[in-house]
Amino acid sequence: MPIGQERLNYYCEQLSSHSNPLLASQERKIGLHSTDPSLSSDFSQGRLLNFISKIIRPKRILEIGTFWGYATICFAEGLCSEGQIHTLEKNSTLRPILEEIFENAKITDKVKVFYGPALETMNTLNLHSYDLFFVDAGKREYYQYYEIIIQSAKKGSIIILDNVLWKGSVINQNLKGIPKSMHDLNQKIKSDQRVENFILPLRDGLNILTVL
Repeated sequence: MPIGQERLNYYCEQLSSHSNPLLASQERKIGLHSTDPSLSSDFSQGRLLNFISKIIRPKRILEIGTFWGYATICFAEGLCSEGQIHTLEKNSTLRPILEEIFENAKITDKVKVFYGPALETMNTLNLHSYDLFFVDAGKREYYQYYEIIIQSAKKGSIIILDNVLWKGSVINQNLKGIPKSMHDLNQKIKSDQRVENFILPLRDGLNILTVL
């Protein structure tokens, strides 16, 4: 991180609106009890996701990868009055944690969690009905998630893919593993005539797309 960047991040956070006080305690719990806190969205990313949701006022959101529900809460605040967020989580042991989190956030009527492999669940859903997609699950499956979504997503829907810079390693030479998968997907998206995109270097990188 460049010199002074941490102070600038703190400055930006302190002078930005803090909407839901539950998210601050949620971030602390994730840091204390999660096996890998980096898997969760943080304040800056959460506020961006919240703003995007509030701007487009989606009726239906599909989130691929729930973890501890931080991003889920951020997205849910922007749903239209009858809106729903469907979120896919492979790890069913998180069920009691997520039930408590969503109940505390008062969004249980807006959220439906599907437990099991995301690719299998996606094949049972009507993807054309969603206005916003957020991909933050198994990184090696990102290309498959993207292709399944793009083949069914309606014009004007928004797709957000997290971790597309993979700790900055996508710019290294002799890529392999997850960094290579992310770089290849970023290149694929750039040349895909079905979408328009922008990579935002916030946190671990967000590739934000609109379907043409």
